[in-house]
Amino acid sequence: MLIGIGVGVLLFGLIRFMAQPDDTVHYHANFAVIINGQREEFKGAQYYEEIASCSSKETPQSRVHMHDTVSHIVHVHDRLVTWSNFFTVLGWSLSDRAIVAGNKAYVDGDGGNLRFVLNGKPVLSIANEVIKSEDRLLIDFGNEDAAQMTEAFEQVESDARLYNQRKDPSTCKGPEELSVWSRLQRAFWF
Repeated sequence: MLIGIGVGVLLFGLIRFMAQPDDTVHYHANFAVIINGQREEFKGAQYYEEIASCSSKETPQSRVHMHDTVSHIVHVHDRLVTWSNFFTVLGWSLSDRAIVAGNKAYVDGDGGNLRFVLNGKPVLSIANEVIKSEDRLLIDFGNEDAAQMTEAFEQVESDARLYNQRKDPSTCKGPEELSVWSRLQRAFWF
């Protein structure tokens, strides 16, 4: 009887091993913020995730962040992460009518217009939009006309695909698949 139970557990674990999906989330998007004609450089350590803190612990920073002072790449490590989530991690606030950077608020209609261009198309709402792999987002506050907005969007980098193909710095997850050992651990609950 014990042999039968052991064989059953082993068989059940092997079935789980074979059917184990790779549910790792890891992708990138490009973005730029331009305020009154000046592109935000995101200078300062507060904007970048410490690579030593990359881990499996669940924090807002583990879900979405930037690395290595690359100020145009968003690293996404969880499902349903929105642009507002990302800016909150940076210490900013983002809504469809305002963007707040530190103690400076830029409100649509108050000295300029807050506009969003996502993947080449103007959109009215971005805050609750889920960040998708290889998105390109321009957030602009100012008085630019349509031609200037198009020109500004063309300046948003488009290298997220390259970042998708390589491993993140240090211990952060990369595009690799689950190892055999990881799959065994999941299959047999250890």
